[in-house]
Amino acid sequence: RHVSLRATLSPSGTRMVVAERLDVELPYTDLSTLPASERGSRQAELLYEDAKNSMDVAMVRRADEQAAASNQMMVSAHRLNILAALFFPFATLNAIFGTTLTDNWAWSKSSEPFVIFLATGIFAGIVLLTYVRRPKD
Repeated sequence: RHVSLRATLSPSGTRMVVAERLDVELPYTDLSTLPASERGSRQAELLYEDAKNSMDVAMVRRADEQAAASNQMMVSAHRLNILAALFFPFATLNAIFGTTLTDNWAWSKSSEPFVIFLATGIFAGIVLLTYVRRPKD
């Protein structure tokens, strides 16, 4: 038999395990042995159980779909955090020093301030990126 058909929870309920053997009991109900007065009510009970089991399966499928969508949103949010970690240092330095480096930094007419600005932003972005991508405890 396929492994996924034998997958079950551990006795403690904390891990998914594969059982060496997993017996499935299928209840057998012979309605022909019941009296006519009980047969209708038993049929209604069986129909109710079948509908309830079908609804439980549908709810589990929806929960799986929601978990997959939640995981996809988490991945997207992580990507946005990484982009923000790279962008915010540049935006902060830009806000502090202004966008026109030559006018605000009149003491220097060379490209050194721009190179320093760029190197500082890259360094701060890498530091922030390592903070964002650190392993969770």
